[in-house]
Order: sequence, then C-alpha cells, then structure tokens
Amino acid sequence: MAELDETLLGRRQSTQELLTQVHHLESNKTQLEQEIKEIQEKLNLLSAQTEAKCPLCERELEVEGLKLIETKYADDRHSKSNSLKLNQVELDKNKTELESLENEVSQLDARLKQDRASAQSKASILSQSISEAEEAGNKLNEERKRLAEIEEQGIEVSVQLGEVFTQKSRGSQERRR
Repeated sequence: MAELDETLLGRRQSTQELLTQVHHLESNKTQLEQEIKEIQEKLNLLSAQTEAKCPLCERELEVEGLKLIETKYADDRHSKSNSLKLNQVELDKNKTELESLENEVSQLDARLKQDRASAQSKASILSQSISEAEEAGNKLNEERKRLAEIEEQGIEVSVQLGEVFTQKSRGSQERRR
C-alpha cells in the first residue's frame, strides 16, 4: 500500500506540474491572439492609408516605405500565427496528457481507498479474533482453576474414603478377634 501511496503522490505532482504548464500555455495563447489582433489592426490602418508619416522622424513615407512596414507587420503576424499554432499543438497535447493523468490519479485513489477499506476490515476481523482468543484463554484458565479445585476435592475425598475404609477394616478385624 505504501508503494501505491508513493505512485499516487508522484502522479499528483505530475498533474500539478502539467496543470501549471497548461495555464502558462493558455496565457501565452491569449497574449499571442491579442498581439496578432493588434498587428492586424495596424495592417488594416496601413492598407487604408495612402500617405503616412514615420512615427520616429515624422517624414512622409513613400509607397515603398509603407510596403516595407506592411511587409514587416505581415511577417510579424505570420511568425506569431506560427507560434500560436505551435502553442495550440502543445496545449492540446498537454490537456490530453493532463486528462489521462487525472484519470489515472482517480483510479489510483479509488484503488487505494479500496485497499485501505480492505485492510481496515482485516484489522477489525483480526482484532475481533484476538479478543475472542483472549476471552477463550481467560475461560480456559478459569476452567483449569475449577479442575484443580475439583481434583483437590477428589484427593480429599479419596483420603477421607481411605480413612473410612481403614477404620472399617480395623473395626472388622477387631470384631473377628
């Protein structure tokens, strides 16, 4: 049962670690989705603009400059979309593994409870048997004492009978004389 306890503890720790990873991946997913949304909004703004100023130097950006910024944002969105896909694959894998571990923990926990109940039942039966054996031992000792008393009384009766026979036999011998 101790081995089962250790296994269950290890599985619970693994479940907790995996749950932490799942939370981290879900948080990362939310962040990536927000970043992709913001990039898309910037791309939408850029595509609606025919003229724009550089945010750093405030010079008018030419079509080539706009295209360059648009390409950079598109690449960034693509990169984050790929990261989001990889994150989702890892998240799905971890959720599946987490579900499997939770099922295993549940089964181990049920088995351990059943084993403990069985052990408790056996301990109760053994305790009852011990009590019955002690009671039987006490009764046996009482009966031995009674038997010893009866034997002692029997010896006394035998001695008394012996004395009676001896006296009778002396009396008969004296009468014969």
